[in-house]
Amino acid sequence: MTLDELIALGGDLVAERKKLSESLRKLERTLEGSASSALIKALGVAQLQDLHLELDQLSTGIDRFGSLSKCLLEQLVTDKLESCATLFEESKKRIEALAQKLGRNVNVECKPSAARLDRRLLERFGPIFLEMLDVFVEYSIESSKERSARKKRPIAYMQLEVRESEKGFQLRVICDGNGILPPLSDLSGLALAKLGVRVSFEGKPGKWSAWLFSLPACAGEVPCLPVKVGQRKVYVPAWAVLSIREFPRALSESLVTEDSEIWMLSRDLERIRTLPGMPFAEPEGPRHLIELGAGTETIRYAVASTHAVQEIFILPIDSALSGSGRLLGVYVDESAQSELGLVLNPAYLVYGDLKSGVSHAS
Repeated sequence: MTLDELIALGGDLVAERKKLSESLRKLERTLEGSASSALIKALGVAQLQDLHLELDQLSTGIDRFGSLSKCLLEQLVTDKLESCATLFEESKKRIEALAQKLGRNVNVECKPSAARLDRRLLERFGPIFLEMLDVFVEYSIESSKERSARKKRPIAYMQLEVRESEKGFQLRVICDGNGILPPLSDLSGLALAKLGVRVSFEGKPGKWSAWLFSLPACAGEVPCLPVKVGQRKVYVPAWAVLSIREFPRALSESLVTEDSEIWMLSRDLERIRTLPGMPFAEPEGPRHLIELGAGTETIRYAVASTHAVQEIFILPIDSALSGSGRLLGVYVDESAQSELGLVLNPAYLVYGDLKSGVSHAS
């Protein structure tokens, strides 16, 4: 059994504990409610007290089972994590080698961090990140002559660090470069989106440049935004949610999109690009406008409603059931009679059908 399968099993144990606890609470409410008098007549006070004692012991056992399940899950998750030290070492060597080849001088500092990321994510993210560093060095670090003309130190400075964030982790690559956005291929952006990574560029012309990579916390429970599509509640990983705001009143009856593009999701979870005057799919009209980001692209969706972000454990599904990459997995909502919630793939929401080609947001 693989580590991922063990983690999924641990998630099942935690879900089962929630289910048992809810069933026990229902039974306790029944015993304390209108059925109490009938039970006293049928069983007698002494037997009813013994029954309550047994239920208390069962509750204690369920709580202990839940604690052990969570400890197991946390340990399994911890076994999946590792630091960015190796990636940073490779990055430093790569930057220095390319800079030397280009005849440029650079000092690279990798800031230490206690942050630990999903090992499989790092393995898949590393090659893409290193290729992007090549482009960053080539286009962002000026020659000594250019730096002298800008009254900068002859040796460029680059800094790599990773920080924990509200939605996962942020890996920052900063240099005192030219502040110009380096070219980035669409394939790189899509590859990052498939990993659940979002990248943005910041800079001040002639002064500094920075790439900011937002990486999700892949292991364990994941913060997700519940969204209503038709009569179904689906979930969007919170790392991809850039902003949520009330839908403008001017667009409440129809989606006017001459100035900015807005998308919708059909009841079958198909992406629909709206046109000027197109009515909203939901009878009650749109209530929220959600901006999503994945890879290098952003997109805006009009939805009927959203709910508070909640931590959920995403259960993996077979690739054949993912709907051409539309789904990351499923979530069993024990508070809603074990309702099955679909967890949407931000890469699909932003880039389109991941198996039949790329359909950009822009």
